[in-house]
Amino acid sequence: MSEVIVRFHEHEQIADDLLKFAVIMARHNNKWIYCRHKERATYEIPGGHKEIDEDIDHAAERELMEETGATRFVLSPICVYSVTAGNGEKSYGKLYFADISGIEALSPESEIGEIRYFDALPDSLTYPLIQPFLYEKSQIWLSRQSAKDGDNMQIKMIVTDLDDTLLRTDKTISEHTISVLNNCQEKGIRIVFATSRSTQAASRFLDIFSPDVFIGYGGALAYAGDKVIHRFDIPADLSYQLINECLQEPEIKSILATNELVSYANRLDTLDSESSHYQQADFTVKNNLSYLKISVVSANPNLIERIAAKYPMCDMLRYTGEDLYRFANRKAVKWNAVKAVAEYYSVDTKVIVAFGDDINDVEMVENCGIGIAMENAIDKVKAAADHICDTNDNDGVAKWLEDNVL
Repeated sequence: MSEVIVRFHEHEQIADDLLKFAVIMARHNNKWIYCRHKERATYEIPGGHKEIDEDIDHAAERELMEETGATRFVLSPICVYSVTAGNGEKSYGKLYFADISGIEALSPESEIGEIRYFDALPDSLTYPLIQPFLYEKSQIWLSRQSAKDGDNMQIKMIVTDLDDTLLRTDKTISEHTISVLNNCQEKGIRIVFATSRSTQAASRFLDIFSPDVFIGYGGALAYAGDKVIHRFDIPADLSYQLINECLQEPEIKSILATNELVSYANRLDTLDSESSHYQQADFTVKNNLSYLKISVVSANPNLIERIAAKYPMCDMLRYTGEDLYRFANRKAVKWNAVKAVAEYYSVDTKVIVAFGDDINDVEMVENCGIGIAMENAIDKVKAAADHICDTNDNDGVAKWLEDNVL
């Protein structure tokens, strides 16, 4: 099966008429229900197509009853999801959770051969490139519902962005914040910095406080001490093609490329003090390096989007309020790095709290056990979060940790 991309969206982001599928994570007596079609040997999450003139919520109820035999249940929407096939074709569906209290045998005429109860995701899946993502999303949603309902949750890991989150606007960390982070570490809670900064750009903060893990380059690299536990770069040949194309565009003011060892820019006069570690380089000569991220500065977003469309392996992100764009390996996102770190330490993501403010923080704030948006965060981060803390200039991260963890 060709590669597919599964993405999740807020309900209001996708028009109702685009929703074609209803998929229901159904639970009965604390067991997950999976269906096997009479013509298949594999299992799938209950669900199916929306019928003509049927709204998606009614489709979910109908599919749940037809495929599981549910007679009494509480149905809750989780989110909208999209599936993009290898050929670029995209379809949308809606994911639900059903808590079933009454169930009866399926009709002999049903297309479903059997339903089975599982504690987790079964090994034999009809849609193995899609269903694991839907299962994981439902687990995250359930853990967040528990947190909102007041269930106790022992935090074992704290993940925080740096700029405009842990750092004040003047790019400093207060002594109070450092003290709170030290207290958390003394309690056995691991601290993770997750930033778009390179190791070079973050070095002065790492000298002030030593986190257990450093996630840098927007999620392309994660260090635990000296051990690399997550790394996704842009291969050398692709880096060269992308940089060379950008060099041909007069509307691109500067190009910056960095990895663990080097930070190069085609010009230095456009850089601020935060980029003082960059060295000027001739990219036509430095043409055999792989980079963890490539950044460009341009006032023409349409130009950057046209270039990005030619490089589907890369993810392009525009930083809020800036003419700065970042290209990275499509897998190099903070949430993927957080999951890798959680697996490395055998920590469930349900007991991780994540703090952020900008667009590249949305996914980890949304998916960690507790997501916290800064008061100064963009609206998308606030919409994804469970709580909103004080601003970065008022030590919002430290205040929340004092009130809720220490």
